Order: sequence, then C-alpha cells, then structure tokens
Amino acid sequence: MSTYFVIETASGATAILFMAPRQRKDKLSTIPPYFRSLTQIQAAYTDLYFGVSDIQPARQLQTANQEASFSIKVAKLFNPQKKLILFHDVALWSMINNAQQSTSTKLIPMRLKDILQNPELFKTLRVFFQNNESVKNTSRILYTHPNTIRYRLKEIMLKTGLDYRKTDDKFYLYVAVITKMLNQ
Repeated sequence: MSTYFVIETASGATAILFMAPRQRKDKLSTIPPYFRSLTQIQAAYTDLYFGVSDIQPARQLQTANQEASFSIKVAKLFNPQKKLILFHDVALWSMINNAQQSTSTKLIPMRLKDILQNPELFKTLRVFFQNNESVKNTSRILYTHPNTIRYRLKEIMLKTGLDYRKTDDKFYLYVAVITKMLNQ
C-alpha cells in the first residue's frame, strides 16, 4: 500500500507518493489507480505532467521534489507530448545544467555563441537533435526542404568548426542546445 498527499499551490499541484521498499522495483506499475486516472484528465486550460524522481527516503523529500520538477521542466521543453518522465531518463541533462551553472565550468565553446543567438540555426539544430538527427523528420517539422536543413547544418559546421557527424563535436553542439533551452 502506498501513502500519498497532494500539495496545491497557485501554479498547480504537486503530488507526493511514498512507496514501500518492495514496491520500488517496478515503481510505475505500483502507482495507485488515483494517479493513473489523472493521466486521463483533459482540460482545455491545463497540461498535466508527471515527473518521477529517483527513489529517495522521506527525509530527502526536497531532493525528490527537485528531481521531479526538473523532469517536468525537461518534458515541457524537449518533448511536450510526453506526460510522464522519469528523472533517471534526464539525469544527464541535470548534471550538464548543474555543471554549466558553476562559474568555473564552461561547457559551451565561445565559437558556438553566434549559432545560439541565430534563431534560424538554433531552431534547426534543436529540432534536428529532438528528432534523433533525422534530416527528413527535421525538414517535415520545420516545413523546410531537406536540402535546406543540410545547408543549415553545413553552415553551422563552417561557422563553428564542429562537425555534427563526429561524436565529440556533436556532444558540444548538443550540450549547447540543452543548456540554452534550460536557461530560457
């Protein structure tokens, strides 16, 4: 049996669910029917997202809340259609976000600043990564010819010296996109 409570605020509600250790192994299937039924609610004025933190003891409720809240933020930014997101799936983004906020860490090379400030190139790169680097899907979503997407990606490569096809360079581009989106 699970214990839960709901905290309502002006900006929405936070539901907190405590689970017994034996329930932790398959945590999503043990969510009470009350919470599962909430996923069926459709209201014209609201979106409902579920951020699921890693399992924490009750004394670390603040950590669990931060993880769940970050999961929801990522869902809204990167994949608004996905209503249930696990912190485990976005923990890397949290580490990148935390590292970038440190004043001693600079994850984004200076040569990427121009690309991040160019709305057309940034949007192309963001949608390209959101679609698992598919030029076809990127062009469909942006209502742009695939050759135009290829041209923009080549332009990014020429301006930054970073090749989106090489793993190390792709990492810098991806981190730059994530960081900009999280800080908007």
